[in-house]
Amino acid sequence: MTRVRSTAIDRRRKAWLAETRPADQLLILTLRRWLDGPDGQEAVWNGLAREIGAVPARRLLKTFECFLIALSRGVRRTLTRHAACCPCVGADELLLADMVRAAGRGDHETAGARAAEVVRVADRAIVLERAEKLGLLLDDMGLDPVSGVEARARLH
Repeated sequence: MTRVRSTAIDRRRKAWLAETRPADQLLILTLRRWLDGPDGQEAVWNGLAREIGAVPARRLLKTFECFLIALSRGVRRTLTRHAACCPCVGADELLLADMVRAAGRGDHETAGARAAEVVRVADRAIVLERAEKLGLLLDDMGLDPVSGVEARARLH
């Protein structure tokens, strides 16, 4: 039996947003705000368009939405998330960030293991395909790390 080691923060201790990789921060913050509804989605769009430009922001959000649609159709349990302004990171948020990062880097074993925790078998292939596209796009952005204060305020 192969044991898959987490590429993110040790999940046995409390995780902080400021300790995560920049691409993970962006993914987690975007997820939190997006799921807040129309006002959160507008804040995400405005923040991304201001930070990276309208064309890259549109591409990123389209890819993000495709990932979320696939995930929402295939999820086998309710996923939890923290509030947009929360400085800590939940286990499901870390799990999704791990999955997207691993898929984007071609680490199919880790991405598949993360997906197995939350996605039905029949839906894993499409979720992983969309996670790979999102992970590649996030990696290509070359994001800089942000402080805890900036991480909480980035997309507000």
